[in-house]
Amino acid sequence: MFAAFLVVRSGLPRALKNIAFLTFAFYYRVSCLNHRGNMNIETFAKMRALQEVHTSGNPSLLDHFLSGDQANEVRETLKLKRIQFDTNPALFEKLEDTCQLLDCSKREFLEMAVVDAIKNAERSFSETYKAETGEQYGTRMGFEMDPDALPVEVTK
Repeated sequence: MFAAFLVVRSGLPRALKNIAFLTFAFYYRVSCLNHRGNMNIETFAKMRALQEVHTSGNPSLLDHFLSGDQANEVRETLKLKRIQFDTNPALFEKLEDTCQLLDCSKREFLEMAVVDAIKNAERSFSETYKAETGEQYGTRMGFEMDPDALPVEVTK
């Protein structure tokens, strides 16, 4: 239980914190299904508090709308763009297993992974540029790159 609080309070990126929390919540959900009487109220309250802190929306609702008859209308209204690639069956199977374990959709998981990858790439680029030149990237051009900022807010 204490490990979950260490993960939440750590300096990990939000996507990794969400994954760690969902893994923790899944573990407690599974372990408490048959032993709910063994879970004390304090543990239950902490689990619900962590769930509330790290759940800021209803991603499964968006997934539902995107898989239904109104999918094209939702995409047009929200101006969504598709990110897609072909991969080998083993990686696809691993992705599905991981999403099932974390109780999230592939879209939700991949969105968190892409956001995290973009932030890490921009941070690495910015740090390397600054280490080599002594100034932030873009300073000469009148702007600065903020690796923690995304151009648009990610849907949640």
